[in-house]
Amino acid sequence: MGLLIPYLPITLKDGVTQSTKADSWRIIIQHWTEGDPHLGLFLPLKDWPHHYHNGLGCQFNTKHYQCHLIATEFLDVFQGNEEDFFKAYGKAIPQGHTKVLNAIQDARKWHPNDGECCRHLTNDAIDDFSQG
Repeated sequence: MGLLIPYLPITLKDGVTQSTKADSWRIIIQHWTEGDPHLGLFLPLKDWPHHYHNGLGCQFNTKHYQCHLIATEFLDVFQGNEEDFFKAYGKAIPQGHTKVLNAIQDARKWHPNDGECCRHLTNDAIDDFSQG
């Protein structure tokens, strides 16, 4: 089995249309929880054995970790609640998964070792922290 983590944006099932930046975080959640056989991701990223993204598979380590951060923030910290996730990261979401990842990392710097505190950050607080 060849390993891959699909690049974003993805080509949708119609074979022509590209996914939007605003949907990229949702696609990452799907890849984390379900995989996407259409794109060659037959095993969900959460189920990848350690050696798939380390050792000989180390080229996937950073990308796997970034997907892990976004997925666990949404699924674990926000318990899959889109409304709360949007309250915290709504300004970053339309700009794509990289901005969402950066906002999550900034929120974790703001409240290290306390994921629950990240839930209470507002978009403005994240913006203020990110700028200095």
